[in-house]
Amino acid sequence: MKKILVALLMVVMIAGTVMAAEHLKIGVSIPTADHGWTGGINWWAQKAINDWKALDPDVEFFLVTAASPAEQVGQVEDLMVKGIDALVILAHDSAPLTPIVKEAYNSGIFVVSVDRGLTEPVQNIYVAGDNPGLGRVCGEWLAKALNGKGKIVVLEGIPCVINTERVEAFNAVMKQYPGIQILDSQPAYWSTQKGLEIMENYLQKYPQIDAVWAQDDDVLKGVLQAYKESGRTDIKIML
Repeated sequence: MKKILVALLMVVMIAGTVMAAEHLKIGVSIPTADHGWTGGINWWAQKAINDWKALDPDVEFFLVTAASPAEQVGQVEDLMVKGIDALVILAHDSAPLTPIVKEAYNSGIFVVSVDRGLTEPVQNIYVAGDNPGLGRVCGEWLAKALNGKGKIVVLEGIPCVINTERVEAFNAVMKQYPGIQILDSQPAYWSTQKGLEIMENYLQKYPQIDAVWAQDDDVLKGVLQAYKESGRTDIKIML
């Protein structure tokens, strides 16, 4: 998390050198701290900005956080009005943010997209982890732990590029095991509350569940709470 954001701002500094701007304006657009991971992103983004401002007073940063895709679109529009030279963006949701980022990119703003990605290649640089690898490794481990047999429920993240990459890779592994059945798969938006609500529904709907794939610690907290309150003891694995 720290390395990604610091490296990201370094890349934008290099872009500023290429632009030869005397006074560089950089917009940083990220989601609000609605769970643990985004809380860390917010903290490290501010720290990275403070560190760079101490090194170079000619760089001006505008850090904005959004609680929804619509709010983030409006904030990016405001950043463009401010005349930013570069935009670092972690999209709240891929599809709704792509058009406005495309507009920024086409206008000559240097764009760095982080993590959740966009639905079109409308950035100069894309920084993300190995999300297909995450889904694949989770699937392989779970299939082995179940000895190739069992019934699984899945709680996905926010519908976005990286969620799709994770889930598709996970499902590709599961297809190799005909003895494993995915009962259901729903977006939990990386939210503890949504994880709780969806898992409560799963527990009422499915009399047999052998494993849960939540792919996120905050979602798993909700899953564990629902399972504990249900009084059931049949689920072998929660990942």
